[in-house]
Amino acid sequence: MIDKLFTNKIFRTLLILFVGIDLIITISRISSNNDFASTIILRYFNLLLTLVTFISFFITTKHSLSIIKIYIIFKQIVFPIFMIVYGLKEFLFYGYNRYRIETYFEFSFSLLIGFVIYYFFKKYRVENIE
Repeated sequence: MIDKLFTNKIFRTLLILFVGIDLIITISRISSNNDFASTIILRYFNLLLTLVTFISFFITTKHSLSIIKIYIIFKQIVFPIFMIVYGLKEFLFYGYNRYRIETYFEFSFSLLIGFVIYYFFKKYRVENIE
């Protein structure tokens, strides 16, 4: 079933490992305490997206590649861009640095990895899934 999604076995294996590790991290972050309802909702949405993506590797449907693409775009590209812009906005408009400087490097590295994964996703995906 997994062979139907990608033409390169190494990329497929690395992507499954990447999403699996992200799923473990997401599950561990659910239990941390936070009083904001929006943060709790985002954590559960993040868990749902990661879980559905991980399952879509093993249950191949015509929507599997779309689900994996949504995961890569939202979780690995859009979220780091949003966090970088939000932190810079706080610093430029209010003079308040919300994050440590290392956090900006972490988000930038995550964004770089997201672009690399998206490039290889476009390169190695199978066009027609039956």
